[in-house]
Amino acid sequence: MMAAVLGLGACGDENGTTGTTSGSGAAGGTGGTGGASTAGTGGAETTGSGGTGAAATTSAGGGGAETTGSGGTGGMTGDDLAALSDEFDAAQTLSEWKILSEELGLEAPYELLDINATVAGKLTVVPTVSAWFEDLMATFVYKEVSGDFVVEVDVGAFDKDTQSGPPNQVYNSAGMLIRDPASALGEQNWLMYNIGYQADYIGVEGKATRSSESELHLFPTGGAHTGRLRMCRTGNVVRMLRRLPGAVDWTQTHSFPESFPATPAFTLPDTVQVGMIDNAYLVADLRAEFEYIRFARVMTEADCTKELPPP
Repeated sequence: MMAAVLGLGACGDENGTTGTTSGSGAAGGTGGTGGASTAGTGGAETTGSGGTGAAATTSAGGGGAETTGSGGTGGMTGDDLAALSDEFDAAQTLSEWKILSEELGLEAPYELLDINATVAGKLTVVPTVSAWFEDLMATFVYKEVSGDFVVEVDVGAFDKDTQSGPPNQVYNSAGMLIRDPASALGEQNWLMYNIGYQADYIGVEGKATRSSESELHLFPTGGAHTGRLRMCRTGNVVRMLRRLPGAVDWTQTHSFPESFPATPAFTLPDTVQVGMIDNAYLVADLRAEFEYIRFARVMTEADCTKELPPP
């Protein structure tokens, strides 16, 4: 498969200068041999306060700006999606989740996957070489969600041979995915957000895949390889937000379709698959750990940054 490189921004420093990387690489076998290239100038990460949780947006040239909004006040109570949440403190809750490789009758793309066993109070995945790119698929532990929602994970991407060190291999990361259940070979439609080692630095990745063609954009995290990630769906807009260790506010780094100009906008079905993923693109150097996953119903964009209490 021929590689197609789209345009682009340079990765920035740890003080918030950011850029984007997008493109599709040649994929083959279990991990492919393609990649993405970086060039140009990135935009700036901008911080502000959103008061009650609405994002304060700004604009910047080149690779596009990050936006930051307040963490919001108050939680969501009596929520019809709260029952989907999991704090990963009981091994038996694994039976409540679907694993895509099992659903499709494929070989498991991991050597270990458990809840509250390898690491107490966490879902832990150690993948084999696999990735979410074009038609490639990796681990996906999910539930089905209908309507507008926000989903949050507390996640860490680690070098599998260390207790707390970051991965150091290209595209070794962990995060979350929203997938059209009708996706099939050549017609994969999904949105992904993750944290870990990216093309050549530690950061977050937002990726949109339509008809098995992927566009990705990266932002550095100043070396942080753990944090809280959110994806928030309101209609056909999906916002991707992060809260790194020590941060008070949520920072929006991507929004679909706006942040993915090379990807023709597509409409997600009302019911989608939502859950946790990993990437171990060419070399599997990853241990993904999830502290929890929490779901909540949203009504407006402001709800995307409200606090989500444990169920």
